[in-house]
Amino acid sequence: MNAPLLRLEALSWGVGGQMLGRGFDLTIEAGQIVALMGPNGCGKTSLLRTMLGLIPPLDGRIELDARPLDAWGHRERAAHVGYVAQHSPAAPGYPTLDWVLLARTARLGIGQAPGERDRSAALEALRTVGIADLARRAIDALSGGERQLAAIARALAQGSRLLLLDEPSASLDFGNRARVDACLRALAATGRAVVLTTHDPAQAAALADRVALLERGGAPQIGTAVRMLEPQRLARVFGVAPALIRAAQPVASAGA
Repeated sequence: MNAPLLRLEALSWGVGGQMLGRGFDLTIEAGQIVALMGPNGCGKTSLLRTMLGLIPPLDGRIELDARPLDAWGHRERAAHVGYVAQHSPAAPGYPTLDWVLLARTARLGIGQAPGERDRSAALEALRTVGIADLARRAIDALSGGERQLAAIARALAQGSRLLLLDEPSASLDFGNRARVDACLRALAATGRAVVLTTHDPAQAAALADRVALLERGGAPQIGTAVRMLEPQRLARVFGVAPALIRAAQPVASAGA
């Protein structure tokens, strides 16, 4: 049996010494999609950054490919785990292919310039997300959805088998969100693992194999999307009446 891509054991995390979550156990296998949900301020982004090794955990253990996360060098880790932030900075006028190519520096030595192999990997990443035809277009000339797909391609160009995405569909219209969601499903089907944060129960129901509900300072609940997205459970986590959850997001039918 292959080792999980990522394992969290009794993980507690936070920033500035302030605990945002505790006692989180999670195993992420190849081909799985896990959605992290919770109210603002519950520590979703901080949890992703802890998984990346950018913030040290307050307690517990993180393993990447069966090795402690802190045993991985920065470049080695970056070649295994890709991160897509909510807002990826884009250099004005930079061709999209060259912007994606910058991600290959995670695999290069100091002072080493990207070569033809790196350029081919960047172009293949654009093909994978379906926007190879935009390779020559300036990154800042892309639509919001196209730019988000380019950001995913940038993470793929590193060679990452595990993708961590912070609200990948935030601020996108319905059509562009559908494109991003379809891309994430396709990536999982190729054996990559995906962890994303979202505020949208419908997105979690449509995409995720498992959903983790986070509450500030508490232990996350995790289970199947159908179970975690029950209106009563969401109402308690988000502090609203169950009727409001049912009216806003008919998640039961989405998960059926």
